[in-house]
Amino acid sequence: MIEKELMSELRSLRSDIGEYNDRMIHLRLEDFKSAFVAQMRDILAEEGRRTIGSGLSQAGKDSGCNLKTACHEEIRSKIEEAIEMLKREDQKGALGLLNRIETTICSDPSPCLDSDCSDKALETIHEVKALLSAYFTLRPKLLEGGESVAHANNVALEAGPSSQDVERAIAPLSNSWRITILRMLGQNEHTMSEIGRALNMKTGHLQFHMRALKEAGYIASDRRRKTYSITERGERAMRGLAELMASLG
Repeated sequence: MIEKELMSELRSLRSDIGEYNDRMIHLRLEDFKSAFVAQMRDILAEEGRRTIGSGLSQAGKDSGCNLKTACHEEIRSKIEEAIEMLKREDQKGALGLLNRIETTICSDPSPCLDSDCSDKALETIHEVKALLSAYFTLRPKLLEGGESVAHANNVALEAGPSSQDVERAIAPLSNSWRITILRMLGQNEHTMSEIGRALNMKTGHLQFHMRALKEAGYIASDRRRKTYSITERGERAMRGLAELMASLG
């Protein structure tokens, strides 16, 4: 009788130890995920600051605009504010702030007096937006439960396009103005002036966005008719974006 009771106690103890080990493994995995996400956030914040420094320095290098110093300081301050929002996990606030800066630069009338300088400043803002968007897209996937580290590594190592190819394909699309342009051209072809009037955007800034889309192969121009239209590649990109947003909820 004593032996049966002892064996029962041992089985119960073994079961408790097994459950404890399972909880500890899960806890360590969650800690690992949280630490990894925090490290990624810090790295992206530093990369954002580096982008501000190099981007705005290049923007004002050849500009003779007497407003460039004050303008760049304002942009720098707003981007830094967006980076701090990133640290607080405030996705809506961070991306909304950068969108407002972009809208101010692209609006007509715009405070910018040098189109080349403002184009380079826009590029800087777009790069920071891409960094923030990448973080907020990856974060929930990295933190979601039920996926082992081994499985995550296997997924990451699956054959697919290179990181550089992904960047070249996605970078031209990480901008609300360009998405709007693609949607317009998806409905009908338009001239540059028609697009500019619809978006209330200065010609120089519109050319900046159109050039990026054309170089990526998302739009094409008809020189004879002076119109622009979306390409098959552009249509596939828009369908892909729709599927991506749907999968992210």
